[in-house]
Order: sequence, then structure tokens, then C-alpha cells
Amino acid sequence: MVNALEYWVRQSIGALTPNLGWMVWNTFLAVIPLALSGWLFMSGQRRSLLWWIGLVTFIAFLPNAPYVLTDVIHLVHDIRWGYSIWVISLVLVPAYLLFMAIGFGAYSSRQLH
Repeated sequence: MVNALEYWVRQSIGALTPNLGWMVWNTFLAVIPLALSGWLFMSGQRRSLLWWIGLVTFIAFLPNAPYVLTDVIHLVHDIRWGYSIWVISLVLVPAYLLFMAIGFGAYSSRQLH
């Protein structure tokens, strides 16, 4: 039982490790406009030069949030790699869903401001 669990954990880590770097980076890029929108669209915010620079930065980074949805192509590649159905179902798919939910949530929450 312990050997099977150890094998499953190693397979899970091996499946996530190649993707973790770009997933964290793309999530960071998706959250930048979310953080900027909180500051830019506060009530009573003055339109100073710093505000306009922040707005341009917000617009420049805005496409990164929904862009994470296109990374589903990497999931297809990972599924074809030959991992067990358990690793795919319990590790890869939830990791990708969380990754895409954060990106989509960062994009759609801007509508609340």
C-alpha cells in the first residue's frame, strides 16, 4: 500500500512539475490587472499622471487574464503523455481548472468595479 501511494505521489509530482513554472507566471500576469483595477477604480480616485500610467499598464496586462483559458492545449498534451487515469482525474484536471478559474475570475471580477 505504501509503495502504491509513493508511486502515485511521484507520478503526480512528475505530472505537475513541468507545468508549474508557466502556470504560476501566467497566473501572476493575470492578477496584475485585477490588482490595478482595485486601485484605479476606487471611488474618489484622482486622475493624476500616476493614475494614467496605471491605466495604460492595466490595459496592457488585461489580455493575460482570459488568455489562461487557451492554455487548455497543454492539458491535452499532458493527457496524451500517458499518465494514469487517476493522475489525470485527480491531479491534472483539478490543477488546470483551478488555474483557469483564477484567470477567468481575475478577468470577470473587473466588471464589479
